[in-house]
Amino acid sequence: MDYYDPRRRALRAVRQLLYPRECPFCGRVLGDVRDCPDCAVQLETLRRKPGIRLDPAQHYISNLAGAAAPYRYSGCVRRGILNAKYQGKPWRAVEMGNRLVQLAFGGELTVQYGELLPQPVPWAAIGYDLIVPVPASGKRRGYNVPELMALPLAKVPGTIGAGFSGTFSSLGIVIILGAMIGFFLEKTGAALTMADWVIRRVGDKNPELAILLMGWIVSIPVFCDSGFVVLNPIRKAMTRRTGTSSVAMSVALSMGLYISHCFIPPTPGPIAAAGTLGCGDNLLLVMGLGALCSIPPLVAGYFFAKYIGKKVKAADDIADNENVKTYEQLVAEFGKLPNAWLAFAPIVVPIILMGLASALSMAGVKADFISFLGTPIIALAVGCIIAIIDLFAAHKGKDFYKLTDDTLKTVGPILFVTAAGGVLGKVIASSDMVNYIKANAEVFESVGIFFPFLLAAILKSAQGSSTVAITTTAGIVAPLLPVLGLDSPARACLTVIAIGAGAMTVSHANDSYFWVVTNFGEMTPQDGYKTQTLGTLVIGIASIIGVFIVSLFLH
Repeated sequence: MDYYDPRRRALRAVRQLLYPRECPFCGRVLGDVRDCPDCAVQLETLRRKPGIRLDPAQHYISNLAGAAAPYRYSGCVRRGILNAKYQGKPWRAVEMGNRLVQLAFGGELTVQYGELLPQPVPWAAIGYDLIVPVPASGKRRGYNVPELMALPLAKVPGTIGAGFSGTFSSLGIVIILGAMIGFFLEKTGAALTMADWVIRRVGDKNPELAILLMGWIVSIPVFCDSGFVVLNPIRKAMTRRTGTSSVAMSVALSMGLYISHCFIPPTPGPIAAAGTLGCGDNLLLVMGLGALCSIPPLVAGYFFAKYIGKKVKAADDIADNENVKTYEQLVAEFGKLPNAWLAFAPIVVPIILMGLASALSMAGVKADFISFLGTPIIALAVGCIIAIIDLFAAHKGKDFYKLTDDTLKTVGPILFVTAAGGVLGKVIASSDMVNYIKANAEVFESVGIFFPFLLAAILKSAQGSSTVAITTTAGIVAPLLPVLGLDSPARACLTVIAIGAGAMTVSHANDSYFWVVTNFGEMTPQDGYKTQTLGTLVIGIASIIGVFIVSLFLH
């Protein structure tokens, strides 16, 4: 059984009640105190400076170049090693192994239930070719001192692998299920049903508002670029049917799609950010805040679309004789569309399940089955099953395996970006950047919710991908939440939205979505900068203003 297995840790915790933890060097009872005050000064004097290498005569591994040792073999260090080897106190070897973690990797040590434990360390698996905890003795004593000292050292790099695989086993499954729902909705024509439902509620007299809300709803489960491609024929048909500016309709659709894509799970970016910031179990709250904070950018996007539509003309504004498919023709291509309930169910049912579980939990009501169904993975799995039922009901079950393959091809790079973004954040968090921010805590506390927005906006503008900007920013910001005053559950969820606001500011030539909008909207790149780039700037600023207003009421 693994030394750090929960069962063995529980047994050691019971033992600590009878025999409290002692200093491995002098034997003083420490209990929950991490460092021994009696040995701290002497340990510092015995410690070798980082970078000092041993002379070959000082170690017995003759072929090893560049060897180093953290302490000189003298004083309390020598006593601690001898006690561990000859006095029947193996636990002291584990304690000294924890000290090696701290010295070799700069790792943090915490005391939990009377036991000193090493915390995860970025890149702990590299940097040393070999670590020898202590020379072994030939005397038989029933335990191996070097092996015991190596236990904490082995735990630290293993944590990196476990954390990386954990992304795929928990967060990765959520991302895959969300993407699968989106692909199935596209294939069955459920996206068209949702669009038609919105048009009927808003009316033909407000086509920009209708297409804006349509995009906002459809992009909750569907990627914004594919959503634009799916809804573009409807946009063109509505443009001809109502005589509205094609540019205004393109911008309104683009803004609606982009807002929910950056704000509301199950799109990959917000899900990844929520998991990284420790609010993966509060996806419903993230959804609610995303919907609330969508109001300012939706309003700003609507008025910007109407304004820019009068200033810029697209090619299909000029080509009057173009043959545009009507809504009825689009429906005929899909065959019979699912009704509104089946179309919305893959999105609405998971939200209801998560909301019900959260409500019961807050009310203190114990309902294991509902809690099980309300976990994000299970809730989205239920939504995915409903989407699969829609697929087979539309007699397109033969496409199931192809759609699954397409889903995995799409989300595969996103999963690696998510994991890599988290690791990058840990590396940055272990650098002097964190120390600098902590030293200027008062300044950054005054910035507060604007810091993740600005950081995400810089990353978005620099490299183009909103998902990369969201995941990377979340990884950097996660260890800084207490410094920024954003460490409460509600404020952590709001930070996800602030990051999403930055990740939509701005879309330009290095963003694939920029080219989807300009090409399908039949605009030149120059007009794309006037519409898509300027529009994302407008909704980005409106978004962070809305986030800031909400932050005034959240604690």
